[in-house]
Amino acid sequence: MPVVRSGLLRAVVAALVLALVAYLASTVLFDAWVRSQEVSTSGRAQLPSVLYNAPESVATTEARGPVGPVATVFAGTRVLDGLVGEVDRPWIAVSSRTGDYRAISGPDLPAPTPSGVAVSPEGDRLAWAGDDTLVVPDTHTGENRVLEAPGVTGVGAFAPDGERLLVHAGELRVIDVVADEQVSSLGEVPARAVPQAVWRPDGTAVSLVDGRLVEIAVASGRRTPSDVAVSADAQLAWSPSGERLVSLQEMSGARRLQVWDRLDDGRVELAGSAPAEGISLAHLLGFADEDTVAVAGLALETGGIQRLFKVAVDGSGTAVEVGQLPAPGDNWVGAETLEVATSALRGGTMRFEEPRWPWSHAAKLVSSLVLALFALGMFLTRRPRYRPAKLE
Repeated sequence: MPVVRSGLLRAVVAALVLALVAYLASTVLFDAWVRSQEVSTSGRAQLPSVLYNAPESVATTEARGPVGPVATVFAGTRVLDGLVGEVDRPWIAVSSRTGDYRAISGPDLPAPTPSGVAVSPEGDRLAWAGDDTLVVPDTHTGENRVLEAPGVTGVGAFAPDGERLLVHAGELRVIDVVADEQVSSLGEVPARAVPQAVWRPDGTAVSLVDGRLVEIAVASGRRTPSDVAVSADAQLAWSPSGERLVSLQEMSGARRLQVWDRLDDGRVELAGSAPAEGISLAHLLGFADEDTVAVAGLALETGGIQRLFKVAVDGSGTAVEVGQLPAPGDNWVGAETLEVATSALRGGTMRFEEPRWPWSHAAKLVSSLVLALFALGMFLTRRPRYRPAKLE
């Protein structure tokens, strides 16, 4: 009998070792293999026509590495980190080449607010404000650069060159995140104006709402106000040529698009509106091309799920649905946190296949234990049974 018990004990220990090896192989080793693969940077950047509700087991950039140039970033609600941990204030990035999803790993992730995370025009950099720091992840390498930035409380948009970034630190500043230096100080502005501020396409000036619409020259800080009615919560976008400015703002109880022409002296004047019949507009993403803007909103006929539309700004009233946003629920706060890379927005939309979502660590652990129990059961049922010798 002692021999039998010793054999059984060894079998149990071997089963536990098998469970541990299977768990480590499906987590640590598999994640390391995925990280070793080269991220996709070839091809044209495109915006996914369908954004899926990522499960709480969506992989993090720390576990499986970056996805390469991103098309969009948005705030999530709950992402697991390892066996028992969770990502604090998760944000999710989607590749502009493959449609893969990753929860962003990094220090001091921001609250789920508009422009909490900024995306560079090519989708190769992200940025957010930390504790007197700027965190600037490289979406190709996954490296998180942490820049000293005393007083910085929020970020605005990247410049067209993808290197300069608007930040708020009691005043509006321009930071070169590559050189790690302040480029200019543009004076005091309301904190809420910074997330809505937009760069002129040539990168020489910034437009924002400070009581009224103002254009600020980056080099000199000179302000050119326009005496036009633009609400404090207006969202702005410049056309690729810099000849048109579009605003999305509350008017008569509904959000409406207005189109402004830029004058030679830097001011703008109202050119008209861009009607979007049958759509409740929610969030202005930017110009898809010279004559259309991309917006998120609800189709009044269907409702429920927000969608992406291209709306003509030439007064024709043409609005075409080009995409679908996640349903309310898992890992989707709302379109107000959605930030897109300009290159993906202007590259058109693409229907990527829904990713093969990874299992959670808990599910992998349970599967490993089941495998070990199966192996132990096979051993016990197939090994020779002990039979006591018969007495003659």
